[in-house]
Amino acid sequence: IGSLAQSNDTQEDIVSFYYSQRIIPQINMAIDQGYALHLTDNLYNNLKHSIPEEPPTLIHGDLWSGNYLIDDRGAPCLIDPSVSYCHREMDIAMMHLFGGFSPKMFEVYQEELPLRSGWRDRLDLWQLYYLLVHLNLFGQAYFNSVQRILTKYS
Repeated sequence: IGSLAQSNDTQEDIVSFYYSQRIIPQINMAIDQGYALHLTDNLYNNLKHSIPEEPPTLIHGDLWSGNYLIDDRGAPCLIDPSVSYCHREMDIAMMHLFGGFSPKMFEVYQEELPLRSGWRDRLDLWQLYYLLVHLNLFGQAYFNSVQRILTKYS
């Protein structure tokens, strides 16, 4: 994602995938860069408790407004993906993180493929990955947001 490597090794469930393939590599990278992140061993168990089970789906993986374009025929186009089979709430969380998507888009999504109850409460859980990526790429400005979410789920 961006200039950072992203592993997509198969895991036994979505929580294991998110934790071992997304969160831990980014946390380790941040710690190696000197960020004093505070988390406990409870993080994995709290993720397991918070993330609802559903089959993994192919997600864009970096779905912010800059990766959503309209072509010359008026058709929507998604560019610059960072694909994986993951929980679909991950794309929804990224879409909310930096804005740029109309409320109508989320209404239509809910009509076509409703999200599980409490999805809004889990947005920060999925945004943790993207904020860690931004911390590792762009620095200190993202530290407090990362630490707030780590504290909440640790």
